Amino acid sequence: MENIQKHIDTIKEQDIEFHNIVITLRKIVHELAPDALENIKYWGIVFSYDELFCWIYVSKNHVTLEFSKWYLLDNTHGFLEWSGKFRRHIKFHSVQDITSKYTVDYIKKTIATLRNINT
Repeated sequence: MENIQKHIDTIKEQDIEFHNIVITLRKIVHELAPDALENIKYWGIVFSYDELFCWIYVSKNHVTLEFSKWYLLDNTHGFLEWSGKFRRHIKFHSVQDITSKYTVDYIKKTIATLRNINT
């Protein structure tokens, strides 16, 4: 947990809007997946059960919420972007993007997909 807080503090020093996006995304994931593990990996905050299901990255121009192996996710709302064969992500430039890009719905679908695959 200490490493996660240090990571978040570093983001806050660099960009307050990106910090607010990260804090909001973490809160949503914790509410929807309270028993998920949270760690720092690959220069981002990752959430997992038996395997990674999403992670938060901060880049120079935006924050992304990444979904690994979830090419099966329904992109009904049209906000998932592709990066490689198995990964999908949503880009955020402001906290308002979190609501306008149906983020909660995508996270719920990711968790449901993970549970269906592992049962």
